[in-house]
Amino acid sequence: AWYCSEACVAEQRQELAMLKGQEPQVRAFVHHAVEVGVPFFPIALKVLLKGSGLLPSLLQRPYWECVDLPEENPIAFLEEIKGDLLASWELLQKLDLPCKPDSLEAYSRLVGSLCLNAVAVKYAHPLIYYIQEVDQGRGGDE
Repeated sequence: AWYCSEACVAEQRQELAMLKGQEPQVRAFVHHAVEVGVPFFPIALKVLLKGSGLLPSLLQRPYWECVDLPEENPIAFLEEIKGDLLASWELLQKLDLPCKPDSLEAYSRLVGSLCLNAVAVKYAHPLIYYIQEVDQGRGGDE
């Protein structure tokens, strides 16, 4: 099951109904996000579909200030992600949405806020520790 309840299914259908008739534009937008590996572009679209937007206090920093820069060639990386953002913005402009950012800068702040608020927690499953102990010859009981 993809949804927790029928109410969630109905809510999702209602939100996505705004995109009816725009399927090619939506596909192009999502395809671009997948191609460049930026999950925040479709999440931004989802926020825009809700129409409420985010609190202005969250929209402080543009996207390129919210990502970790690589040690090698950070300037080229910045140019690349700015280009990805611009391409996403151009694709977003082709969609008819109730609440679209007024400018590329506003869109970059929306994406930046989503990037800053993303939390990834990575930890090993408890079985991993047991398997490592067995592999090390300790039997896993100790």
